Amino acid sequence: MKSIYQVFSFDLVSKALVGFLSILVIRYMPEAEYAKYTFALSVVALGTQTLAATFNRVYIVGHEKLNIDEPTSFLGVQLLVIAIILIFLFPERGMLSGLFNVTCFLVFASCLCEFSKTIYQKELKFYRYSLVEMFRVVVFCSGVLSLIAIYHYRISAESVLLVQG
Repeated sequence: MKSIYQVFSFDLVSKALVGFLSILVIRYMPEAEYAKYTFALSVVALGTQTLAATFNRVYIVGHEKLNIDEPTSFLGVQLLVIAIILIFLFPERGMLSGLFNVTCFLVFASCLCEFSKTIYQKELKFYRYSLVEMFRVVVFCSGVLSLIAIYHYRISAESVLLVQG
């Protein structure tokens, strides 16, 4: 029961912080930049939720049947598949309005973060699982607040995506 409470409370706090940050980003980012930011986040969500989440579930459920002794090899395959997909998307990089490179960076960073959480989830180390997410959110929160303090109403989509990565 303690693990359930830990995961729930950490997740609730991290989601609340991200919600607060989203409101700040809407407030302090110019409209055109916010449009580019949300489109890039959609691409990142598509990549991480479609590929990383699927790979990670397969790892948790099938690591024994698939004889995966070293989790980094599974992560390597996951990152390779993502790299191949991004290479095929390279000719369409104009759709991201100059944010292709930083979006690719965020996709890879998100996959690494999700895989580290997957390792802790598989090992039933839910406190560490929750700490990874909280650390990610606290760093993101600190970075965005710093951007707002420095640039006020001129924060860019690229800078927020870099901080998020």
